[in-house]
Amino acid sequence: MANDMELHINLLDMLGKGDMYTIKGMTDELKDTYHMTVDEKELGELINDYYTAGILLKVDEDGKSYYYESYDLPNDMAEDYDGFKDAVMFYKDNAVFGTLGDLIAKRIKGNTSYFDYNHNITNKKVSYETIINTFKAIREKRGIEVGNDAGNKEKIIPVKIYVSTRHNDCYIVAVMEDMSFKAFDMKEYKVLKLLNKIPNWNIIADKFKSNEKFLWGIEGVESLAVKTEQIRIIMNIEEYYEQSVIDRIEREKRYGELERIGNNTYSLTFDVSDVEGVVEWIRTFTGRIVMVECADKSFVKKIYSEFEKMYKMYY
Repeated sequence: MANDMELHINLLDMLGKGDMYTIKGMTDELKDTYHMTVDEKELGELINDYYTAGILLKVDEDGKSYYYESYDLPNDMAEDYDGFKDAVMFYKDNAVFGTLGDLIAKRIKGNTSYFDYNHNITNKKVSYETIINTFKAIREKRGIEVGNDAGNKEKIIPVKIYVSTRHNDCYIVAVMEDMSFKAFDMKEYKVLKLLNKIPNWNIIADKFKSNEKFLWGIEGVESLAVKTEQIRIIMNIEEYYEQSVIDRIEREKRYGELERIGNNTYSLTFDVSDVEGVVEWIRTFTGRIVMVECADKSFVKKIYSEFEKMYKMYY
C-alpha cells in the first residue's frame, strides 16, 4: 500500500481540504469520493507513517484519533533545507508524477523559485486520469481500452507502468489478445475506458514477469517471449582502485552474471530481448572492454565500429 501512487495522491488531495478524519472516515471518503476501496488496517499503518513523518497531526477526542494535514510542514522544510523549494517547483513541472509536487508547492508560502515559468506550455503531457485509471486497472486486474488522437484504439491488459530513465517518458506495458507484449506511450495514448476483470490476469502477469528479466529498454518490449540474445562482455577493472565500478555492475546487471576470470579481469554475461536496448549502457564502459561476444554479429560489429571511431578521434 505504501507504494500505491494513486492512494498517496488521493490522500493528499482529501486531507488538503482542511478536514479532520478518523481512519474509518478516510476509508469511507476514499470509497465514496475517490471510488477506491482500501483495507482499514493497512490504511491505518500508512497514516501512522504519515504522522511519524510529520505530514499529519493528530488530536484525540472521545476515544478516537482524528488526523489532519500539517500545513506548516512544507514551509518548515522550505526554511530548514536550502533548495527544497526549488526541488519541489522543478519536480511539479518535469516529473511524471508531478501532481505530488504540485500538491506540495501549493502549501509553500511565496513559492517563487528558479523554476517558475511565465509561460509554461507543456506539449502532450501525460494525462492524470490515464495514470490513475491504469493503476486502477492493474490493481483490480482489469483490461482497458486505450486510444490516441489519430483514432487508433486498442483493448489491452496493462501489467506495469514504465518510466524511461533517459527521457522521463511514461509507458503502459501491456499484454495483447494474442499474448504478445506491447508498450504504449502515455503522452500519445489515453485510457478511454476500463473493461471487465480478467479471470486469468495472474497467469498473464506472471508471463510478463518471467520475461521481464530480459528487458533492458522499452524498445525490447515487443520482442519479449519471441527471442533472446546472449551477450558476453570481458572487461578490465582495477580491483584495488575501482571497487565502485564492480559495485555499479552488480547493481545494474539485473539478471546478468558477473564473474572474476583473472587478475583485474571480469566477464559479464546476460540475455536480452533486444540488443539495441543495451547499447548505451555498454558504451559507458568504453575504454575497459576487452571483448564482446554475441550470436548477433551485426551487434558486435556495431560495438567494435564505435570503438574504432573513438580510437581514431584520440590517436
